[in-house]
Amino acid sequence: MIDQINQLIALNLQLFFNAVNKQLSLKDFRDSQRKPITGAKILADIMQQKELIRVNSSETLTYELTEFGLSICLHGGWETHLEKLNKISHTLPKTEKTKTIPDGKKLEKPILIAAALLILLAMVIICSL
Repeated sequence: MIDQINQLIALNLQLFFNAVNKQLSLKDFRDSQRKPITGAKILADIMQQKELIRVNSSETLTYELTEFGLSICLHGGWETHLEKLNKISHTLPKTEKTKTIPDGKKLEKPILIAAALLILLAMVIICSL
């Protein structure tokens, strides 16, 4: 299921990159056979959560590519981005299952990895500018 979502993200991210003004409306989202996708709003929400696109403030049901989404497109696309994240996660040192933060709450390992990946990704992006 996640692989299928990632394939849809990759395809539609490329469509955004090639689109006029880097914008698409929900009706322009496509599935793997390049047909209009029935779950376009769900895919748009997922892509928004990943900060790849944002709602266009001037047009209803239209989304635009974010700087982060553009950067991913310029550096090989979504699959390449995921491969880089996977390599980074495998090179991180093994940590405890949970860590405690100052207020006594515990952070689960996936949250720590995600935070570390975001920091590393931000550093890579900053260094490539």
